[in-house]
Amino acid sequence: MLRYLCRLGSTTTRSRICTKLENKPFKIQCIELCSKPKMNIVQFTPTSESFQIKNERRNRPMSPHLTIYAVQITSVCSITHRLTGAALAGYWIAMSLAALVLPNDLSNYIAMIEGLNLPSVVFILLKFIIAFPYGYHLSNGVRHLYWDTGR
Repeated sequence: MLRYLCRLGSTTTRSRICTKLENKPFKIQCIELCSKPKMNIVQFTPTSESFQIKNERRNRPMSPHLTIYAVQITSVCSITHRLTGAALAGYWIAMSLAALVLPNDLSNYIAMIEGLNLPSVVFILLKFIIAFPYGYHLSNGVRHLYWDTGR
């Protein structure tokens, strides 16, 4: 055990410990090693300047600042995947509540929307807004499953 204790610290500390402790019993060696403080404790004196003011004075940006990061395709895909997942959850909740609360069936509401005589561009845009989260979330999920196979 003395060999293990003598391997602690630098070479000067090691030789000093070994010469002090070579002729003493092991229990006394442990007590002497453990009872001596290894560092000085100094009371903390806070600065008069706050952290925010000090950083403003040194012209440091707020950390972490978005301007130091480069846009990566994987982070954009991940954020878009999460947003489309949230949109799909919103669709499910809205459609479920609509099916429970609204008095008429779906064909009446489709006839009402067709009766508004909206331009075809509006219908194409609405179809895209509804279909994009499904398509993107599905294709990105398949891509992620492919990545998980390690290929």
